[in-house]
Amino acid sequence: MSYLYSDPPELVIPEPIKSYQGRKNVPRGTTDDVALDDLPEFEPFEGALLPRGPLDQDGEKHKKSKGKPQGKGDKTDKTATEGAIMDERRECPGGRSQNTATVDMEGNIAAIREDIRNMAREMKSELGIREEIKQKLGEVVTDLKATTDRSWSPSPKLNLAYSDAIERSAPGHPVMRSPGIRFQTPPPAKLRVFFDGGPITYESAAEAARDLKTRGISVELEKSADEIAFPERMRRTWRRAGAAPSRQTRQEWIKEKLQDKLVVQSVELHKDKNKAAHRTNSFKHEGLIIRRGQEFTLTVTFDRAYTPTDKVILEFTIGHNFLSDKETYIALNLGASTGNKWQTRNTVNRNAVTVKITPLADCIVGKYSLHVIVVTPLGKFRTKRDPNTDFYILFNAWCPEDGVFLNNESQRREYVLNEHGVIHNGETHNVYQRPWNYGQHKRGVLEACFFVLNSTNMPLDNRRYAANVARRGSAIINSQDDNGVLVGNWSNNYSGGTAPTSWTGSAEILLQYHHQNGVPVSFAQCWVYAGVLNTLFRCLGIPSRVITNFNSAHDNDGNIKTDIYVNENGNMDRRRTRDSIWNYHCWNEIWTTRRDLPGRWNAAGWQVVDSTPQETSDGQFRCGPTSVKAIKAAELCLPFDGPFVFAEVNSNVVYHSTNRLGQSEIVRVDTTYVGTKIYTKAVGSNGVQDLTLTYKNQEGEFKQCYTPVTKNIANVQDTYRCKDDLY
Repeated sequence: MSYLYSDPPELVIPEPIKSYQGRKNVPRGTTDDVALDDLPEFEPFEGALLPRGPLDQDGEKHKKSKGKPQGKGDKTDKTATEGAIMDERRECPGGRSQNTATVDMEGNIAAIREDIRNMAREMKSELGIREEIKQKLGEVVTDLKATTDRSWSPSPKLNLAYSDAIERSAPGHPVMRSPGIRFQTPPPAKLRVFFDGGPITYESAAEAARDLKTRGISVELEKSADEIAFPERMRRTWRRAGAAPSRQTRQEWIKEKLQDKLVVQSVELHKDKNKAAHRTNSFKHEGLIIRRGQEFTLTVTFDRAYTPTDKVILEFTIGHNFLSDKETYIALNLGASTGNKWQTRNTVNRNAVTVKITPLADCIVGKYSLHVIVVTPLGKFRTKRDPNTDFYILFNAWCPEDGVFLNNESQRREYVLNEHGVIHNGETHNVYQRPWNYGQHKRGVLEACFFVLNSTNMPLDNRRYAANVARRGSAIINSQDDNGVLVGNWSNNYSGGTAPTSWTGSAEILLQYHHQNGVPVSFAQCWVYAGVLNTLFRCLGIPSRVITNFNSAHDNDGNIKTDIYVNENGNMDRRRTRDSIWNYHCWNEIWTTRRDLPGRWNAAGWQVVDSTPQETSDGQFRCGPTSVKAIKAAELCLPFDGPFVFAEVNSNVVYHSTNRLGQSEIVRVDTTYVGTKIYTKAVGSNGVQDLTLTYKNQEGEFKQCYTPVTKNIANVQDTYRCKDDLY
């Protein structure tokens, strides 16, 4: 590619102090890469934590009253009572001696953790409790401390029931206000009430209520200890009924709750069947690849027959921040026919459940992870992360609800599935074709394309729309300001890399960029940029094609015309001339809707996307997407970069003559030189499809005019190879 007028833009390639080491510290929520252990295998319910052992067995203390000092006889009574407590503890299983002034919380935690480890092994590691459960255990310890600090009972709810009942029956009664009276439940589960005359220990709460009633204090139990549900009592402590429940008792209780739990044995994605139905079987990739808005099938096999009472959830996640409102977390209830974000249909065959799932037609494209969750009374059991069940979702040009829908099968095959093409080069009167292998289905290219997409740092929910992907893609393909894929070079010195004319396809470039963790590849010019960007679009499922514009203007100052300054001798004044014209220039077109445009411009149509670094757009070297229809209609206020694209294909070439005093005047205006031919590859063949009239109206006839200062106009015509249509 060469310049007809002016010089190419100076793209300085500085020598780095140290070699680029690839992309680091990618913001969260901008990549679909996910760590293997982001999700816990077991997620307990807040109200159904695993049961914990008896406080008395593991050394929980009974704190002193924090009131004022007791009466004279309190010391003797207290000593006698503590002796009785020690006698009772000697009868506890396990033979542990406990000190009422010491808190042995570590032993309690160790017992709980040991129970969990034992049960995990017995349940074939299905409990899989990890970091989040350890945090829950920390909360358990906090609860135990809080319970201990306020003197515990068989159930804190029962203890509070006593206090509430006494407060209601005798508000302000001296027995509640006296510093020497309080409630306490020593082990085993008895109730001790401290009066001014000393403590009295009752065998049960009912006995304490009866005695308090005889003393003139009406106590009404809201719920007896026997009526409190067993799991409810587990939330704080175990009820002692003469002896502490053993570890075996706790394990049996867990087994009882989990004895009918479903266990996921396998998840089958039916990759061959799904890939054939979604037209992705050409990808040299072992995983599942589907297109959004179209149904795919998977089968989950359990260890027993699935019943309607079983609650199973299919969990689909993408990226790191799992948010339902951002569409990065999708939970599908296997037993629900409605209410799921993605439509589902189930077929049950004893142990196997076959699910047909239809993702939304505007869901995020990228790499998803699949987990199966089985819900139990204790919590949610999640299958481990399995890379074999990860899958990709692409845009779908076959789905009418997708923004990239293209209602022509031959065009869909050409602009999405075809891996081979030609790119037109040369000059207006000497057009030739350069073969190009897009290779979007080659092994490793899919991963490389999503690596490039992740490198744009685009929020994941923005990937739902092809226009957003195109705009970010046009910036990341060049390395001018963001360490993108390709380094441009128009100097004819390619000693630091590969000459642009040596490239014959995109796959090698993308694979090298991926394998080197984002180190830009050297070197490229416009057709290489367009070829690689075309591979990215087709790999993601966006219909795209490469466009060649002959005599393509580069409007450097944004006045929508090409200004050429010449001196009195007809030679170019390079100091004044900033605009330029390429003998040809390549860019891309994609087919998509434009939700960001008003009225008639937001319908599906071809959009210009240019990744060659010419001018900045919103602070980055990129261009587009720009509606081709808007360019033809000269609607230049619509986003993005309409004036620049319009100047490329339809600007006037204005010749200015300068004299020795620096004064200039217009000597010639050429309205037909720019954008003489706009070509792309024909559908189904390597022929030419002329798109000139899709960008601009038919050129009209113009009058000629000469001024006295154009006596050397012949030199101007020869120098710039322009036509004789002056006015």
